[in-house]
Amino acid sequence: MDRLEGPGVRGTTIPSAQISISGKNHQLQTYVTNPDGTFHIILPLGDYQLIFKNDTAIYAQKNISISNSRLNLGEIR
Repeated sequence: MDRLEGPGVRGTTIPSAQISISGKNHQLQTYVTNPDGTFHIILPLGDYQLIFKNDTAIYAQKNISISNSRLNLGEIR
């Protein structure tokens, strides 16, 4: 449980959307949001690009930097 308080990113978006996470020149993982649209992804320190997709298209893209705390992106639409 302590890991949930560590570095990472969280927020809210479209229910059951896909978030593709990539670091320097490679894709790390694809994450599916919870049915209510929330997400909480644990990530090591570093810079990442998040691409938010629904069934038909990319609808948002964010470049983030993870430090020693959790980054809250709020609502992504």
